[in-house]
Amino acid sequence: MQIPKQFQQFKNNPTLLAVFGNQSGIFYLAENGLIEEVNKIEVITPKYSDNEGFSEIRSKTAGIISSGSSREIPKEKIHKEFIKKAASYILEVDKKGAINEIYLFCAPEIINQFKNELPKQLRDKIKKEIRGMYLKDSPTQLLNLI
Repeated sequence: MQIPKQFQQFKNNPTLLAVFGNQSGIFYLAENGLIEEVNKIEVITPKYSDNEGFSEIRSKTAGIISSGSSREIPKEKIHKEFIKKAASYILEVDKKGAINEIYLFCAPEIINQFKNELPKQLRDKIKKEIRGMYLKDSPTQLLNLI
């Protein structure tokens, strides 16, 4: 997709636009007047159909003392897995020397965790952080936010 002429800052400056929700993300590369989607990452939340992992503790005198189920994975665990995948992808792209700058469009809940997962040389490439949910926005809409 052609980048509109008002965004000349991407002409000779390869830039990664990282757009994240809580467990999915899209990466766009803006370079030489073009912007294209280069990768998508998603961590699927497993769905359980029955009482897999259900447990309860019984007492002879008190009946059921406690019960629980591992049917739901904590959100933090899903966020952590997604953050690791996203950070490793950015590291991989950076090793190829393909990016000079990073613009981060990220869910507020995970932005600090994500930045902490990146090495310092990549954190220094982050030119702007825009907090919010922008996964459904087009690349042109994202560029307008910069």
